[in-house]
Amino acid sequence: MLAECATTAGHDFIRSDGNAPYRCTPFTTWLEDCAAWCVGGWRKGEPGLSDILFRWRSYNGSVRSDAQNLAIDRQLIRFLFSHRDTTESLATWLLSFNATCLREVFGREPLLSDDAMRVASIIDLCAVGKKLSGWSVVQFSGQGGSPDHLNLMTLHSAKGLEFDVVYLLGLEQGQIPFYNENTTALKREPRSLFYVGLTRARYEVHLLYSGWYEFRGRTYRNGPSEFVLEVQKAINS
Repeated sequence: MLAECATTAGHDFIRSDGNAPYRCTPFTTWLEDCAAWCVGGWRKGEPGLSDILFRWRSYNGSVRSDAQNLAIDRQLIRFLFSHRDTTESLATWLLSFNATCLREVFGREPLLSDDAMRVASIIDLCAVGKKLSGWSVVQFSGQGGSPDHLNLMTLHSAKGLEFDVVYLLGLEQGQIPFYNENTTALKREPRSLFYVGLTRARYEVHLLYSGWYEFRGRTYRNGPSEFVLEVQKAINS
């Protein structure tokens, strides 16, 4: 619903929840960082090339000799430098990356079999009419959390991230904690999730609730989440 509202309002956004175009993994995050470096990150060192290379070596776990490590470093560096300031489509960039670097490591490292399938799936999603059709490398580079877009995510997927401003929506009693989480023990996990969302904000956090929600055809008017009330009490005490 929020994504539909953002689209109607003309706001660019990125989804990191279960409806994101592909599953986020350490390898896809690394690919996004490579894309970010190519589209201008190399100028300001964000992400750093040394960090990209360090993770690249970790994916090449069977490579032992210094000479081989140097060779795979050069392989990646050649690709990245030849694609600086790219205006390519994501499909073209990924196909080139796959042909020059990724296919070789996928063939050599059996532990990356799932990542190989995931990359193939992302390339397939770039086909006409599919979710990533028409995506640019710039769009792909922002999937890990872009400063220039709204980042729509669940509390679970927000772990480990930080943003200047955070909005927590749907903070109704009966939704968080859920209506049947009615003991101290059962409230422990939702309380932890609420805390995750609250602490993702560097400067501002906005706690939003209507005080009512609908569930299975019925309307419940239980007011704001007890977690919100606890925050208000702590602020006012």
